[in-house]
Amino acid sequence: MTHNLRRIAEKRTKARLGFYLHATVFVFVNLMQPGINPFTMPWVFWSGLPFWGWSLGLVVHGLGVWLKTSDARGYRIEEEMDGLQRPQIFETPITSSVTVTEKPRESQH
Repeated sequence: MTHNLRRIAEKRTKARLGFYLHATVFVFVNLMQPGINPFTMPWVFWSGLPFWGWSLGLVVHGLGVWLKTSDARGYRIEEEMDGLQRPQIFETPITSSVTVTEKPRESQH
């Protein structure tokens, strides 16, 4: 049990650190883009477009990390494990009730 808890803790930590890295890169890149904009296409403020697209991606990443690692997920996993530990009732396979009464024909060679 302790090994499983450690593995879960490692996965959660890795996911959260990945999100922090993503957020850090997001901030630095989006701080630099307005400074680069005038040298590339000064007539268009293009640096706002990647900001909004990347913001959406960062929000989705954050929701995935925080909802995935929340206690609600653990509760659902425990609920599923409890269900699996209960005795299972399996249906018996369907068998054919048809019997063959005809003899196979002999080949005439």
